[in-house]
Amino acid sequence: MNEKKITKGYLAEEVVRNYFLETEAYVLRDVKLTIENEELSDMDLWLYLKPSPFARMRINVDIKDKDRPKAMERIVWAKGIKESFDFEQAIVVTSSKRENIHEFGKKTGVSIIDGISLELLKQKYSKLETRFTEEDFNGNLDPILVKIKEASKQLLIRDSNFDVLNQLLEDLKTIILKKVNNGNEKEWVCRLFYFQLSLILLCVDNLFVKNHLKFPLSRIKESFEEGVLYGETAKTVLDETKRQFGDIPAVRLRLKEFETSISEINFKVLSEHFLKSDVQNSLFRDAKVLESYAFNKAFVTPEKLEPYIKSHFAVLLDFHRLDRKKFMY
Repeated sequence: MNEKKITKGYLAEEVVRNYFLETEAYVLRDVKLTIENEELSDMDLWLYLKPSPFARMRINVDIKDKDRPKAMERIVWAKGIKESFDFEQAIVVTSSKRENIHEFGKKTGVSIIDGISLELLKQKYSKLETRFTEEDFNGNLDPILVKIKEASKQLLIRDSNFDVLNQLLEDLKTIILKKVNNGNEKEWVCRLFYFQLSLILLCVDNLFVKNHLKFPLSRIKESFEEGVLYGETAKTVLDETKRQFGDIPAVRLRLKEFETSISEINFKVLSEHFLKSDVQNSLFRDAKVLESYAFNKAFVTPEKLEPYIKSHFAVLLDFHRLDRKKFMY
């Protein structure tokens, strides 16, 4: 098991991450930012909060712990990221102790954690005794799995739609098969499974909030099942193709092959599970629990997890038609 020494800047990110975890936020660290397939930089932290049953907040956090932190520049950058990704709030954490940064933050709508507060956070959260860092986690994974993990983070921060959910589900299957087939890395692949499942639960949580605002209750189940089957746009394209070209034999054959392939998707097991009111209400809580198990230095094996966490495992394994015993015991 590799534990890596980290730089001053990365330590500050872990410190602030641990602080926000205590404030009941779900926290991602070091998320690569891309716009139209061009990589810009990285987001130090991304926060997801549940202030009320039908409201969610996404917040980008920029952190600079340097002798010359260029706080004004970071405020402008953080505001630009917030607006580009349509987040609800932006925060800058800076080692600067200048008073004028707070006034500039108010003008731009960016919250500020200044150098005085940062020093207090470092005093409380710098030991990192109970959690692995992001560098520890990635350093113990196969490079292919690191790519899956980082790509999944990128997907989630952009938007929670069914294309994102379906890709997260597909990547989860890759992770499951890696754990089942590779005994040498089982602990860390299992930790990645916990982490990936936490992302899926957040995605479903946000989808339900959107759908509750968009659809009547009678349509929630139908819209969820269509989304898992077709993604965001395939159903519309399919219906239009049937309407315009359904009489052509070759097209009709292709449509039949497509419908046969999607009929094999075990989508109802997902809708029956996630549409239970107690499950919907606990998705955010369970995502935080799974993230904690992923990074906690004291590893907890699947069979020792709480029943409500195991229920998610069982459903996702059934969805992919995989043997529960091979993974959970």
